[in-house]
Amino acid sequence: VARHLPAGEKLARAFEDANVPLRLAAEVSQSSIACALVHAGVGIAVLDGFALMAARDQGMEIRPFAPRIPIQARLLQARHRPLSNLAQTFIDVLYSMVGPSRPITGG
Repeated sequence: VARHLPAGEKLARAFEDANVPLRLAAEVSQSSIACALVHAGVGIAVLDGFALMAARDQGMEIRPFAPRIPIQARLLQARHRPLSNLAQTFIDVLYSMVGPSRPITGG
């Protein structure tokens, strides 16, 4: 994760708090690139929960990272335009996989 992104800042802070030097060969801002580099044998990556699903599907070994670093995701939609049925279905499937307790609806 690139250190200029919020997740990257939190990761760097976790290493600093643990007094562990953070030695990076490369920083990327997209998890798909991080997964491609890992798949090519370049090294390891620290990924969020969404990216872990893709990594697992690609046969990569998943190990927990401690301490747990909370990352807040947001779902954006047009304020004055209703969601399409496909978009609403995507939201329903997404929330069935990751939460929250109350799905949002279009409108």
